[in-house]
Amino acid sequence: MFDDDDANAFGAAGDLLQIGHNPNLIPTSIRSDQPVQDFWAMVGNGERDLTDTAMLQMGEMIPRLLNEGTEVYDPQVAKAMACLREMRAGAMQEDVPEKFNETLHKLRQLYRDGPSGRVFIWDHLRSADSHLRGGLISASEHAHSTVSDEDKAAFWTQEASGAALSDPTMPGASVEEDVANDIDLDALE
Repeated sequence: MFDDDDANAFGAAGDLLQIGHNPNLIPTSIRSDQPVQDFWAMVGNGERDLTDTAMLQMGEMIPRLLNEGTEVYDPQVAKAMACLREMRAGAMQEDVPEKFNETLHKLRQLYRDGPSGRVFIWDHLRSADSHLRGGLISASEHAHSTVSDEDKAAFWTQEASGAALSDPTMPGASVEEDVANDIDLDALE
């Protein structure tokens, strides 16, 4: 969790000493008790580049916290939302918008498309009071992003730009298309 090279934290036999708050210790992993603080300490570490590790671990921590929550107003869900908001800011700052975008796609797959039965999480992510109204980081927001403004806008509804809606199994296909694609079983007799 912390770098071993801080000799002040270890006794002669290698036992961890009670040190309280030591600002010289830089976390090397994100803990669930203070994920935002650990994230920014890792991203801001001037001695080692821990940005990729911080982004990866934050992307893993967010669904873990969301899964621990039982409702939208659960403290774990609120903590996960704060993590997501800070991850977005960190991705912008550190020029890695794809890391945030990948996490948001993963969350959509888990909570909207997946069998988790936790659609309320996805609905909360999309809600007006959510910290994520910005959604995906688009190319107009950051030069390193490959997400178009159209794809960013379509993300919440799943309709990617240029997606054909003629397949009735695709989300967003209309009822009329479903009826038109039904086979007339009477005509086959």
